[in-house]
Amino acid sequence: MHDRPYHPIDCDIYDRLVELILRRRSCEVVYRNEAGESLVIQTKLVDIYSQNKVEFLRLDSGRVIRLDDLITVDRVVIHGCEL
Repeated sequence: MHDRPYHPIDCDIYDRLVELILRRRSCEVVYRNEAGESLVIQTKLVDIYSQNKVEFLRLDSGRVIRLDDLITVDRVVIHGCEL
């Protein structure tokens, strides 16, 4: 799944993720793993960064998730940008 094209998330959602990082509080994250399965975790968001034109979210556990693998964060549905 790492070789698939990256689909940027909506800028408003990106800003919401930054806000959650700054608040440093635990929130629910639902995302797709590399096998395509939906997983739900309770975690704190630590950082957002880009690498090779792909954006990632780092969690307090050290886990890293591609932003386009996010389904919901803090009950906010993540939508991809229309390209």
